[in-house]
Amino acid sequence: MTNIDSKVLDWFIYGETGTSSRTMAMHLTGRKGKGRSFSHPSDGGDLGRCLKLLEFVPELRARLPQMAEVSPYWSALVARWDELERCHRDDPKSIYPLMRSILDPVEKKDRGVIRLGANISMSFGS
Repeated sequence: MTNIDSKVLDWFIYGETGTSSRTMAMHLTGRKGKGRSFSHPSDGGDLGRCLKLLEFVPELRARLPQMAEVSPYWSALVARWDELERCHRDDPKSIYPLMRSILDPVEKKDRGVIRLGANISMSFGS
């Protein structure tokens, strides 16, 4: 087990996790899980858990561009990650509108998403 693997395992056990941060941990360590989700952060809480993973295992930060391979959502987020991180830290009330400005254009192209109303959608598929 490598040092990074050991840190990620500790994070899985002791850290604050969610589906998007677990997706990040799995992808950046080259793991494939049973029923693997390709979840992306969709709000400040999700993003915060991803940022906590990068704090817990700072070696993963250099691999962050690899998340763009996971989905168009991840690709859009990774392209503006520094801005997201700054906003999350400095202006947390603005993080949701910023995230929506990044994710909405991707969601509009996603045939697996049905919009039910303002800020309400359903996603089908992986």
